[in-house]
Amino acid sequence: MKRAGRSQIGGTLLFLLITAVVLGGMTWASVSTLRLAKTNVKERHHAAVYKTLLQMDSYVGGILNREVERPYTDYRAFHTKRRVLRSEIGKWESDPGLVELPSDILEQGPRHDWIELYFQLANGVLTSPQIENDCEDWPTVFPEVNVAALRRARFAWEWFEAVYPKSILNDRITSNVSETAPFEDSDQKKRESQAKVIIHLAQGESSKVDSSVVQDYILRAQRLRATQSKHKSTPACEDLEVAGRNFPNMLKPVTLSSATQGGDDAVNIECGEFNRPSWLTVPGSDIQKLTFQRQCSVDANVFYQGFVGDWPLLRKELLNQTKDELLRELTAIFNHPVDSGVDLVPISSVNPMHVTDNETALSWLPVKLSVPYSEARLAGVAWHSVRGVLIASWLAAICVLAVAGWGVRNLIALTERRMQFAYAVTHELRTPLTTLQLYTDMLAADLVPESSKQDYLQTLNRESLRLSGLVEGVLEYSRLENQKVRLNPVNTDAQSILQIIRETLEARCKEAGVQAVTRNHTDDSQAMCIDVDIVNQIAGIVIHNACRHARGSEGSQVLVKLASEGNRLNLDVIDSGPGIDRSDARNIFKPFRRGHGADAAAQGGIGLGLALARDWASLLHGKLELMARHHGELGGAHFRLTIPTVIRA
Repeated sequence: MKRAGRSQIGGTLLFLLITAVVLGGMTWASVSTLRLAKTNVKERHHAAVYKTLLQMDSYVGGILNREVERPYTDYRAFHTKRRVLRSEIGKWESDPGLVELPSDILEQGPRHDWIELYFQLANGVLTSPQIENDCEDWPTVFPEVNVAALRRARFAWEWFEAVYPKSILNDRITSNVSETAPFEDSDQKKRESQAKVIIHLAQGESSKVDSSVVQDYILRAQRLRATQSKHKSTPACEDLEVAGRNFPNMLKPVTLSSATQGGDDAVNIECGEFNRPSWLTVPGSDIQKLTFQRQCSVDANVFYQGFVGDWPLLRKELLNQTKDELLRELTAIFNHPVDSGVDLVPISSVNPMHVTDNETALSWLPVKLSVPYSEARLAGVAWHSVRGVLIASWLAAICVLAVAGWGVRNLIALTERRMQFAYAVTHELRTPLTTLQLYTDMLAADLVPESSKQDYLQTLNRESLRLSGLVEGVLEYSRLENQKVRLNPVNTDAQSILQIIRETLEARCKEAGVQAVTRNHTDDSQAMCIDVDIVNQIAGIVIHNACRHARGSEGSQVLVKLASEGNRLNLDVIDSGPGIDRSDARNIFKPFRRGHGADAAAQGGIGLGLALARDWASLLHGKLELMARHHGELGGAHFRLTIPTVIRA
């Protein structure tokens, strides 16, 4: 039927549309969830790394803050200072004399083991408070001098002299200090403007620049610069005599005149912040040292101060303070132990223009933090965190599709059944109704001869019975569908059941001109309790179909066998007809379905017989099966009804 075909196509398209919407939505949701989970893992990873970078920056910043506070005079082995006021009874007076004091660096040594050498560069002359010609005698003169620190300083100084000519070293330090450091201006608005320019320039160099990475780096650099500015001492003023004593042979000579003897004139001393460090390396050697430097001035005269650090020792200190905590956090992120892979790796510079390639760079050291990182590993962690939700969601989606498919299938089946019902009923009702109308009109018009009226009346009676049977079949099917049929089991035996079925068989076979054959393979003494009427109705339907298909053939017959297997009763109906086509076998028990070669006019029926028989068999807690489309002996169809021998209502 064309409408049924269109219904199937429409239902299939509807289900495909639902499937596409559900699967598309689930795919989008799954991809978005995985992307969000991966982003969350990345953010946790970035937060752990950023926290470690802050700790390392804070450590380096604390060291630089203390060094920024160091007086400029500490960079000389000895410096001159006015004597303090002294008190006598009733009055204060000053001591006009000067006193020579040793440098704190000389006495105490560096505050950290990784700081090897302090130096000062003025007028092209490089000196150190730790390197003097008579330093070997200092332990005797000054017992408190840190001899070990002096020896490390001497070794570093000799290393410089061996690998760096003084002219090259002087130029190197001068150029490093003179480079303009970002965010050097203390004004916040100007620093923000500089940061925006740097981000813009960095993005211009690479289309893959993450501005948040650059912004994080800039914020850390600004924070460290701000802390140094807070710790930097205010410009000091010293009289010319003290300044001249503190810088012999290093600045332009300070001339003492009569006007300055009284101390009215003074020299303005100002020291800046420590600039970004730079590497001192030797080609072909693994020795790496860091130089930190700052710019100072005495009025218009500029000089430089700084210190040299041993990078392996500084690296060890930084990792000892932060590595264990970072590894614990990474272990929590990756859901498995992470005990290695964290290290500090030198880079060429700490320039914001190039930090985009090193998002883990420290803000004030030319190094980056190397941590375990892998896109595949992060994706695995993300999948592990959301796999339960995704699997449950996909299972739910599959269940929804299954329910939707089942619903669409039932809807299509219901639509087809209604159309088949309407087609079958109207088709089968047309013939008896037409006959009834024609014959009653002829009888009413007295057009039928008196001798033929009896035949007409018999035809009318037969057609009315046929019509009644059609209606009764539809009603019975409706009652079965609504579960309104009640069982009426009675005590009986196999012989009695076979006798009732034999009567039905012989009557149907006589009408169709077919030979009736029965066989009993049961124990007559076996007691049974079944609904005989329903069993007879099932047998009647199957026998009626067998007679219709077997008639007209030579030696046609219908065989009914009754056998028992334990507590089950088998009723077999076999005919000698042409059998059942393979295409009809799949739908033979569906309501309102008839064989492709069925002729309504010749055979009648609306396709409800076997559907009713199957439902009645289920009502008896049994089943009706097509055992063979072509029986091996008779050649026709072979049906079997199997029911329990004892049925309870």
